Amino acid sequence: MPRRTEKSDAEDPSVQANRMWGWLAVLAGVVNAAVLLFGPDVAPPWRFARVAIQVLVSTACLAWGLRQIGLLSNRGPRRRQTVRLTLPAGGALLIMVVLFAGSMIGRSNPLMLVASMISGPFVLNGWLANVMLRRLRLRRRLPARTVAGQPAWVELEAVNENRWMNAWLVVLRDEIVTDEEQLTAEVPLLRLPCRTPRTSRYQVLPMRRGRYRFGPLTARTSFPFGFVERTLVVEEHGEMLVQPRVGRLTRNWRRPRTTDQSPVPASSSREGMAADEFQKLREYRYGDSTRHVHWRSSARRGELLVKDLRSETAAPLAILVDLWQPETPDEADRERVELAVSLVATLCVDELTRHREAALDVAVSAGDLQSWEGRSGPAGVEGLLDELAVAEASPNAGVAALVPLAENALARRAAVLLVTTRPTAEVQRLAGDLPPEQRRLVDRMRVVECSPVSLQFVLDLS
Repeated sequence: MPRRTEKSDAEDPSVQANRMWGWLAVLAGVVNAAVLLFGPDVAPPWRFARVAIQVLVSTACLAWGLRQIGLLSNRGPRRRQTVRLTLPAGGALLIMVVLFAGSMIGRSNPLMLVASMISGPFVLNGWLANVMLRRLRLRRRLPARTVAGQPAWVELEAVNENRWMNAWLVVLRDEIVTDEEQLTAEVPLLRLPCRTPRTSRYQVLPMRRGRYRFGPLTARTSFPFGFVERTLVVEEHGEMLVQPRVGRLTRNWRRPRTTDQSPVPASSSREGMAADEFQKLREYRYGDSTRHVHWRSSARRGELLVKDLRSETAAPLAILVDLWQPETPDEADRERVELAVSLVATLCVDELTRHREAALDVAVSAGDLQSWEGRSGPAGVEGLLDELAVAEASPNAGVAALVPLAENALARRAAVLLVTTRPTAEVQRLAGDLPPEQRRLVDRMRVVECSPVSLQFVLDLS
């Protein structure tokens, strides 16, 4: 897939061409105005017509040129139009040139008439396309956030503000750019009535977390003959945050315990359902186990309701994330990173939603050290998932930066979990290079290696 590339207006060839034509139009307007002011006079019968025509030409050239340059901009999103000839237009243009050359060589008026008739559709096509797109307003509505692996709908609204002409055969196009790929979505519209909004939708299925940037919006048409294609580009940009995929912890997972001499009582650990208390019913959320669905209440309400099971007490939990990847990662390295982030997101959602008084600390080492603290409740989950959505792996990530945080967590009698994308042997080697005090702290952590083999019986992302 193509890598994401940020192109400024100075690097865009279409923008450079529009600016070049804009400067030429401004120059033509200035020259025409100079000829009007300082040129030779004309006899009185034709003086008024000459002045009117030159004033109109100068004004049109200056206004169009300044708008192409960018000195005259419309309110709202910046707009520009581009024009190109289609492939059928190239064939028709070739025939017209041949007929025109034949009429000039053979001095044939019928050939000249046929060549002139062929040029008519070019002018009419370009004029109609310009009128249809000139007063077209485009707007996009998209969700602020979604979850990787779940579809999201994006709405495109087009309003034809023309008073007397409908727009026909308009294709709306939207650009979607991520850090790894660039996607394109197209929505065809058969007819846009005058002064009537039309809304269309397309579906996005993000498979990776991160920021998805939308824009610009374009509308193109070559109605009615297909000779001249005019494109309206509207600098309407938006952003959607894709949170990491939240899975389900299987029965093989056991919550880490504290490692001090006074262990946490059995009633505080969430191993099994005996220590859980049925609090209330809530709506089903993605990642909830179907074993907790209250079928009788769900049938009565017409929607899925699950039992909200929260343990009475829970020992504080500190999740330390070593988000490492090599300088030139392959697909397997990226998969390990995504598995690590999904595991952390699943653990955080499980901890904050299933325990009544959960205290959770999360620290991510990915070049820079980022930490987060949260309490139980759905509000805290959203903020943490937003932070995990934009976390990026780095070859500069290290276990040593997480050791002081582990020392503080262990001092508070918290259970410490080290989630790493490195092999376990590599973590042990790095721990061996640390001072003895820090090495003992690493030994007291529970290390989870994030690989498809090690997590296949612990994390369910289906």
